[in-house]
Amino acid sequence: MGIYFFYSMGNIKNPKFHKSFNKVIILGPSGSGKSSIIRKLSKENLFKRNIDVDEEIVKLNNNKWPESEAEIDMYMSTINGDILLMDEVLFVTSWLELEDMKAFVQNEFIIIELYVSYEILYERKLKRDGRVEKRFKKNFETYMDIIEQAKALGLVSYLVNGMQDLDLVYRDIEVVVER
Repeated sequence: MGIYFFYSMGNIKNPKFHKSFNKVIILGPSGSGKSSIIRKLSKENLFKRNIDVDEEIVKLNNNKWPESEAEIDMYMSTINGDILLMDEVLFVTSWLELEDMKAFVQNEFIIIELYVSYEILYERKLKRDGRVEKRFKKNFETYMDIIEQAKALGLVSYLVNGMQDLDLVYRDIEVVVER
């Protein structure tokens, strides 16, 4: 069985989670819908652990967001190392280096990439935060370069459009989602 994310206004009804998909990473840039997904799936108790990298970074940094990129990178490295050792985990993150993706895939993680266009992300970020950082476009382009490399290497299991409301349904493993 495989995992297929799709746009729907419905709710998850009595899912039967397949054991081979007990380590899932949802990867997407800021504003792609990762936090909405983890909030929704956390209520369904599909995983023993539902981990949002941003929340973990804040916990590790005395309940505040780090001021430097170096601190963020340090915390992300620590969190990624911890996640690699877990089973039955849903992990959402906005960034994975190519080497991290390889390590996760080697440890039987499924990586699902949420795609949202730059224009939509920009609008969401502006609406949510009231501003968009100068580095936002460069970060998006760098992220997309890494995703293209990951797809070429077969590291991204599924590609879906980032959406406001997602449900989890089970389909054949051959299903690759591109909407």
